[in-house]
Amino acid sequence: MTTTGIEAHAGLDPLAGASAVHAMAEVITQAAGIADLSVGTSVNVGLVSGGSGTNVAAGKATASVDIRVTGPQEMARVDRAFAAIRLSDERVQLHVDHNWNRPPMVLHATMQPLLDVVLAAGRELGRQVEHTSVGGASDANFIAAVGVPVVCGLGAVGHGAHARHEYILPNEIPFQTALTAATLAGLVDGLPG
Repeated sequence: MTTTGIEAHAGLDPLAGASAVHAMAEVITQAAGIADLSVGTSVNVGLVSGGSGTNVAAGKATASVDIRVTGPQEMARVDRAFAAIRLSDERVQLHVDHNWNRPPMVLHATMQPLLDVVLAAGRELGRQVEHTSVGGASDANFIAAVGVPVVCGLGAVGHGAHARHEYILPNEIPFQTALTAATLAGLVDGLPG
């Protein structure tokens, strides 16, 4: 998101300026309100920058937003909600780049047989593996969107994803490796001929 205001000296001529940073604060508050965790939609403004000095009404501000949704209908709702954001200072312009970089990964019927192989592999190894849907994203999203069976999330187990305190549990690596191998073996066993 980008806001474009009017630069002016904050002390000498405060009324001549229209702060893009102040406007971005309004935008961020409205953007955060678009989230609806009850349907799996999260909105996170992760990067914000703007202005040229503390004594200048900012001429430009930018904010990068991460949005996670569970289905195409939510993508449309979120786009409409962002398009409806309004600023209190009409002199500031707002531009929202509606750039979805991945479709949501939705479990569809063609994926169930592959998921069943993963679940069976887990049982074979003595663990109850469960399907879950999270707000993550990977290249598997592209594959699922065209109806090709795919699973995601067979990598390392840990906590604190992408945070400074992120870590993996080394004692889980053998199981995850065995689960992947058992899944591949289950797929090979299921092939005709």
